Amino acid sequence: MGHEDLSASVRKQVGAAIVKEGKEMAATSVLGHTSCEDLKSFTLADVNRELEDQAPLMSECLRASCGYKTTGYADVAVATAASICLRVPYPTLSALQYRNSFVLLHAGAKKRAFQRFNRQQMCMSHKSTISKQREAGELHDSTVLKWRTDIEHYFMAQRVLETIKEATAEEEAKAEKAMLDKSGDSSSTISFADLSACGFSVKAVSSDFEDLDLGVSILQEGETNAEMQDVDLGVGVLPEDKTNEGRKSLSELAPGYPEGAYAIANLAIQDSTSTESSHLPYSTATILKAISAIAQYFPEWFQLCFDNVDLNVTPKHQGRDNTTKSYHWVHQYAAKDRVKTDLPNTAPQKALKDFDLTDVLPTEEVQQLLRKDFIVDVGRMMVKRIPAFKCLEDVAVWHIPHPYEEEMAQKSEQVWLGLQFKNENVNAEMADILKYFHKYVPAERDEDGNIERLLQVVLLGGDWLSQERADNIQGAFRDGDDPLERLEGVLGKYELWHGERNLTEVQDKVFHKDSPADKGSLCSNMNVTRSLSAKKGPHAAYNPYKEFMAKNTEALVLYACMVVFGWESLDGKFKYSLLPL
Repeated sequence: MGHEDLSASVRKQVGAAIVKEGKEMAATSVLGHTSCEDLKSFTLADVNRELEDQAPLMSECLRASCGYKTTGYADVAVATAASICLRVPYPTLSALQYRNSFVLLHAGAKKRAFQRFNRQQMCMSHKSTISKQREAGELHDSTVLKWRTDIEHYFMAQRVLETIKEATAEEEAKAEKAMLDKSGDSSSTISFADLSACGFSVKAVSSDFEDLDLGVSILQEGETNAEMQDVDLGVGVLPEDKTNEGRKSLSELAPGYPEGAYAIANLAIQDSTSTESSHLPYSTATILKAISAIAQYFPEWFQLCFDNVDLNVTPKHQGRDNTTKSYHWVHQYAAKDRVKTDLPNTAPQKALKDFDLTDVLPTEEVQQLLRKDFIVDVGRMMVKRIPAFKCLEDVAVWHIPHPYEEEMAQKSEQVWLGLQFKNENVNAEMADILKYFHKYVPAERDEDGNIERLLQVVLLGGDWLSQERADNIQGAFRDGDDPLERLEGVLGKYELWHGERNLTEVQDKVFHKDSPADKGSLCSNMNVTRSLSAKKGPHAAYNPYKEFMAKNTEALVLYACMVVFGWESLDGKFKYSLLPL
């Protein structure tokens, strides 16, 4: 390498090898997978692994440039440098650039920032980024639409079973009629059906035995007549048993339904069919059991939530034609229910005439349960703040047990449904907002996608004001011609988003005194705890006020403990042992 001509030749050979590696790598590189689904799973670790396997010379050069550091920063630098360099000869290798573009777009970068970083090959152009963002947003609600489709398939599965039940009952009736026709040709003859109804089991009837005494020829169940073993069974034999022909598929018995409906119906039938009869044709009894058992396959339910977004845009240079603009939009999301209940969906729990106010007022049992929860909350504060109780920290109840604690411990599955550029204060636009939600309502639809019949109503959550507007619009459209025009697919319910803030506002109005000298008031306690930001009130500074209220409540509990135990401070010692020695 010290020889000038030889080192130049070596450098050229190394460069040619790196060019060859890049060309071969470009055909299958993860950097070229720029679809929205691929970008979700794109990682720099995959790029480094690919470099080491397919471009060892390029990887070695970049590693050497980083001083052969083994830290995470070196891995990021190598992958970033390789992607930037490879994108110059191969512009389609832009997965990293797309990811950087989304970061800049989410951070609010302006178009000029995109232009500068794009020239450095570090991100895509602003136009390409917006185009990719729109592509990613096209299927933003595909998960919710699948939830809706699963519920529609469930109701279709019920119709599949009903159709099969009718067909099976008809086939069984035909088979019974054929058996009766074969067993007796006149009204004076005792048929096989009559004998079976009397508890006899008759295997065959031959014309040679017409004059035999019935008491001899009729066989009790489990008996065998040796004289009949060699009789040729001809005319009087029952129709051939066809139960072993194999079972038809659900699509043959009830055509015209989607595969998801057949899958749910098949699961219900399998639960209702014994292993011995799994290959036999369906019976009416089996289908009836499946109809009863299909309720356990009801898919997980979901609900919609929405709220208004209000913002003002103030121009830097105001004028007559350039004033402050006020925008009123709506944002919404869907959330899957984590707990499945057994409450009926078709009828209320109690008639309205039987409802009494005492049904919802807290009883003595409810008050005692609430007291137990308060004991747990107070115990946490004592264990956490009082040194004498530190030894009980491992046995303190940090989570109040309840029947659905496992389900509620899971993260909620939510899907953001974007913005509607509508103002819920305007009646016409509020109607458009509710119509938009009907695309997620399970229903029977025609070929054009119009709702013909609702299958299930979707709960629509919002604050009190939004729900009031929704109820008013639904009442105004009550005379529509179809469920969509009547807006019947959604049922409003109130969300307690503002409940805690309203509670803090009531507390502030009752207990807050402007005089800091008034000991025990919220104003005085704010000074003691140095929670000065909370003085703005819960409406203007909710988070600081909420933090102060938690401190204030904890301080009151700890002071009560000091009074009960007769301490001058929290470091006080007990005069007696809590536990026997």
